[in-house]
Amino acid sequence: MTDGFQYYRDEPEVDLSPKTYRWMRQHAHYDDEHPKIALEIVERYATTDFLRTRAMLAARRSLQLLDNALITAFEAYSDRALLGTRSIERRHHEVDIPFPDRRFRRDAGRVR
Repeated sequence: MTDGFQYYRDEPEVDLSPKTYRWMRQHAHYDDEHPKIALEIVERYATTDFLRTRAMLAARRSLQLLDNALITAFEAYSDRALLGTRSIERRHHEVDIPFPDRRFRRDAGRVR
């Protein structure tokens, strides 16, 4: 889970101490559990088509905001001279990723 971070070990201002790895492991566990908990909440409280649609739209908006935050952080803190042609500017010309055209439904006690 943390093996990929070894690539950054020699980068300036990168601290890969035991405390950093502990933080990464704890947050990775949370990242694994969060979608499961979110689906349980949707299953329990989004009991109508209207509420399921609202939950889906809220999830989509959340992903859009996360994408904007990551782009903004990348643009603010990256060294563009090292990036060459891999500039993030190309993303501004792409269309939004379409949200899946499916609805939540119960199937043997699971939300799909």
